[in-house]
Amino acid sequence: MKKHVVLLFMLINLIASCSISIAQDQTRKEPYVHFSQIQNSYYRNFVSPVTYNESCKVYFKPDTASEIITTLKFKTYLQLLREGEQEFPADGKGGLRILKWYEIDYENNKGFIKAASIATHSFYNLTTKCDYFLVTDFSAENNPDTNSFTIYKYDNNSKKFTDTLSYKNFRADVVHEIRYDGWKNVTMLFHAEEINAYCGGGTSDVFITDANNNLSEMISTKFNADDGSADSYTSTVWLPIKFMKGNILLLLNGDVENAFDANSGKLNTHAFPKELTIPKIELVVFNEIKTGSIYNKKGEPIKNADGNYTSKVVNNRTKYYKWDGSKLILIK
Repeated sequence: MKKHVVLLFMLINLIASCSISIAQDQTRKEPYVHFSQIQNSYYRNFVSPVTYNESCKVYFKPDTASEIITTLKFKTYLQLLREGEQEFPADGKGGLRILKWYEIDYENNKGFIKAASIATHSFYNLTTKCDYFLVTDFSAENNPDTNSFTIYKYDNNSKKFTDTLSYKNFRADVVHEIRYDGWKNVTMLFHAEEINAYCGGGTSDVFITDANNNLSEMISTKFNADDGSADSYTSTVWLPIKFMKGNILLLLNGDVENAFDANSGKLNTHAFPKELTIPKIELVVFNEIKTGSIYNKKGEPIKNADGNYTSKVVNNRTKYYKWDGSKLILIK
């Protein structure tokens, strides 16, 4: 009998301790961080990640209350290992603050650094000796749902930042430098792409130039589709790319690496219109296609035998632009 009483007493203590532990866990205020591996893919890339502040603290743990291991100097190149978000109460009403972190490898050492301290993409112009830092993570003390990125231009001759270009409501998932040889007054050309990997999500692209020491948007394109019908909008651009032997091709998005379409077996090029007499290196071609669903008398989208929505092209227009050294001018 005594043995059973002891066991019952131990069981009650165990249940009570578990209840206290659970209660403490539900009200705990320590940061919670969940990490995922860093990888370059079709949906996201990283190009020469680097610190862009004068000094960036590296922590032993992904927590600003953690021990500071070291402080990295401006323009320290890093290897990003993992990324994660630190979540902790923002108020007493159940709200959360989110601080994004990267686990990094620097000089064969590992630590954690706030994402807002890192340019996830950096590019360098050897001729002008200018760096371009693209900061794509603004989840630090700001709204974590804000999609934005900023380009900072740094002149290594004067040792100072000379220009900035910011985008709101645009997430730079993939960024590439585009070949700009022969482009008048251009010292850098970027292609930034936002990819929404879900049905109807689509993509958005922006092309940015540094021309006449001024960062500005040159042109943008977009693809989006209505997931509940066949309505869609697609715009595309072909940019003049000059090759080493002087040949110039109008390539889709100026993308040399994907000049060949592996699916169709064709080149992603656009023919130069014979009626246009401007130099090929100055021609930019833009096309937009709008497709609409075909509806029945009840206002319902009509489906074909395969179960897909039927559609028709509502608008298909091609525009021709000339690069004048600072901006695009519509010529046709």
